[in-house]
Amino acid sequence: MHWRILLTMLLGLQLPWDVQARDAPVSSMETRFDALHRLAQDVAERPQLEQAPIVRARFERDFATSYSGHALQRTHDRDLTFLLRAAGVLGFFSDTRSDLEWIERPLRELERRGSASEDDRLVYFRALVGLRLFDTARAYRDAHGLREAEPIPDITSAMTGVSEGPIVYEAAPDTATLVRRRARIDAGVHLVVVSLPLCGFSRSAMETLSDDPVLGAFIRERTTWLAPVARRLDFDALQAWNRAHPATPVVLAERREDWSFIKAWSTPTFHVLKDGQLIGSFEGWPREQGRRLQLAALLRHAGVDVGLDMDGSPGPGR
Repeated sequence: MHWRILLTMLLGLQLPWDVQARDAPVSSMETRFDALHRLAQDVAERPQLEQAPIVRARFERDFATSYSGHALQRTHDRDLTFLLRAAGVLGFFSDTRSDLEWIERPLRELERRGSASEDDRLVYFRALVGLRLFDTARAYRDAHGLREAEPIPDITSAMTGVSEGPIVYEAAPDTATLVRRRARIDAGVHLVVVSLPLCGFSRSAMETLSDDPVLGAFIRERTTWLAPVARRLDFDALQAWNRAHPATPVVLAERREDWSFIKAWSTPTFHVLKDGQLIGSFEGWPREQGRRLQLAALLRHAGVDVGLDMDGSPGPGR
């Protein structure tokens, strides 16, 4: 699933023109928001390290002065929703807690006026989910009775005595619980695959590789299937997948910055590590032929005897 599609799906962005009168005059704020939204779609095609700085520069140029207290008090309700959603676009790319204030300021003003809608509050709720502020998100959902906000599962910890490896969340098989733990990817050869159960190409890769007669053992023992940081958890889908496919459980990333070797969060994207260092990566898994040989070549380069000749057949003695 391409990052541009993820921008649309995972941002959870309800655009102001979808919820406001369509015959309202176009304001300067709306024009600026349109430009930011188009830019966000365009930069989704660029390397991801470049995306956040580009979006932030445009946001600061076109919007930052509009968030002061006096400016917000003079701003029309409809334009406040554009400010709220502009901050949501920035937050999607930046994944930084300090940027949450850009959402909070126009939302507070809408609340003060009694004009905040459920869609406005959902922008804030989903930003909290994306930042993994689960307790705050749960309390906010309950306080406002948000009908369209997904339930936040309980969070438990399984990190006692473990201090290395990025933090992930794994859906418990039988309870509405996310287990917070560390992914041990720093020792030996390990495969990290950015993947989503809701992505058909990811499902194809997981189903094919877990049953592979040669690669399957490595896949089951040395692979982390990692869902991107997103503004939706889709806990039920995640739990259902993990319950039905225990050999390829998908876990949720806590922070993008913990996975610095991942340059693209499109799904599926494959990364082979050796002792925590990146050996190589590739993106995509065509449904018909997959990329089994490419994966085998990367693993062989990392020192794993995968037992495959270049034509994909088992090697000698296999």
